[in-house]
Amino acid sequence: MMPELEQAELSENFRIEAEFAIEDGYKYGEDREYSKAAEKYRHAQELFETCKHLRGQANAGLGLGNALVELQQFDEAISIFEAARIKFANHMPYPIHRGVADCNQQLGVAHRQLGHVDEAITAYRLALGGYPRECESERVSSAIGLSSVVAMTGAYGEALQILRDAERQCSSPIEAIQVAVNIGVFYADSGQYDTACKQLEDARATAVGVHDDKLVAMCDTNLGYVHVHSGRNDDAAAAYKRACNLYEKLAQQANSQDTYRDMKTKVATCRMNLGAVYGSDGDHRRAITTYNEALAMFNQLELPDRIADCQMNLGVEQAALGELPAAKRLYQCAFDYYQSTSGKGRQAAGCRMNLGRLEAAAGHHPEAQSAHRAAGAEFRALGLHEWQARCAVSLASSISVTPESVDTSAIDVLLPALLHLDAVKYQFPTAAARLSWKRTVSEATRLAFELAMEAGDTRLVAELVETTINSGVHTVGQEEASAGTDVDKVAGGRLLRPSRADWTALKNRSAGPTRLVAGVELPMASPPRLRMPSGNIALERFHDIALKYTPSTQGDPVESTIGIVDIR
Repeated sequence: MMPELEQAELSENFRIEAEFAIEDGYKYGEDREYSKAAEKYRHAQELFETCKHLRGQANAGLGLGNALVELQQFDEAISIFEAARIKFANHMPYPIHRGVADCNQQLGVAHRQLGHVDEAITAYRLALGGYPRECESERVSSAIGLSSVVAMTGAYGEALQILRDAERQCSSPIEAIQVAVNIGVFYADSGQYDTACKQLEDARATAVGVHDDKLVAMCDTNLGYVHVHSGRNDDAAAAYKRACNLYEKLAQQANSQDTYRDMKTKVATCRMNLGAVYGSDGDHRRAITTYNEALAMFNQLELPDRIADCQMNLGVEQAALGELPAAKRLYQCAFDYYQSTSGKGRQAAGCRMNLGRLEAAAGHHPEAQSAHRAAGAEFRALGLHEWQARCAVSLASSISVTPESVDTSAIDVLLPALLHLDAVKYQFPTAAARLSWKRTVSEATRLAFELAMEAGDTRLVAELVETTINSGVHTVGQEEASAGTDVDKVAGGRLLRPSRADWTALKNRSAGPTRLVAGVELPMASPPRLRMPSGNIALERFHDIALKYTPSTQGDPVESTIGIVDIR
């Protein structure tokens, strides 16, 4: 055989092997085994590079980037998407516009998760304008992503308009319903629960009218979400039950194994959501029964992520009933999975924090303190500084029981964390998040007063009294930035959920980390320092320590521009 023919045959073999690797990567992704999917896509990419197949390289890169996003490896994903986008654009004899748009949409996802708001907006806009008209589903998902990022800037009116424009441009009632559902969730996340319910009920009625049970179930699932966050647990349970029944019906009607599996996964997820509703109602036994039903389904479906999530939630319910050994076993199972799985750092830290609380409840304070310190360090590494402060509150509570066993005093651990928690009180995306924060702050405040009084420190007690009375005073170190003219369209000025993190760094928009309040961008400053009638600054020695919980956008030390309020 001539060398040229041998080389051509070898290249064809590489190409065929690469196509099989891409198929395997897709299957692993469908099964949520994203690490294995990434390995297959990397292998396919190498093979396509060997045989100089440009489109294959781009397709493998797109698949690899998607897997990395699921693994929360966003920086590498961005690099992969950018390289794939160039290959799609430079493909000969014609550019592959659909591939370019897909890369842009996924770049928007990755930049959004990293808090790169300007880059995410640019990427989503390019995707929205780059998809061919027949790619209606992709254009809708791009519009939904763009709207969520625009909302991060406080331009709520513009964000809502993007969704309204997408809704008007939908030729398919199915896509229009999906947009309408997202508009409903938008209202819910901005605190307009009644408006959200009406929007979702209207979308549900439309879905019923087109006889699409899957969309009806999706509307019910989101209605459950809205009712949960507005405290309407009975309505939430009813909505989740309706969704569960519809998904079960769709599973029985499925004409493929993939569809059956997808519907059964949704059934199990609705059962897990029902468990959460029952647990928040204080019906822990019923919650445990419902979680166990979901857990059995997830085990049958072999979904390790959801299995771990169920185990963690079951641990919460067992702990609420005082079943500490059972709770510890469940937390440990979830922790072992999260700790060994890429992209699960937040869940692992949450499990470790819960394990620390169990150890404290059992009187094992050295183990509890070790767990809280480790969890706090993990939350800090993830940029979740509110949760780092919550770990400090739990750590201080444990130290207060065994003060002789550690060098640090409980009050020195507690008060900087309490000051930080007071500073983040305006950031809550939902009523449930605020209630969770309120419970932690109430516990921390009570403990602070107890420790000050036990120590006989009358000055500290007086400063705590004034700090508590004046809690909520907010001093801004720089001029408030305008968020546009349509802010009044979001009634009540509630905060939209910005991201998975507790704050979003808005690159090129301000000098430091920010929070969004009523559609206005504010620096995330510490609470103002209070001057006592004696002339002393209340809790002065704790303010500088509290700054460790307030990161800067560029990683540099935060400049203290904290105002002073005189107590009269």
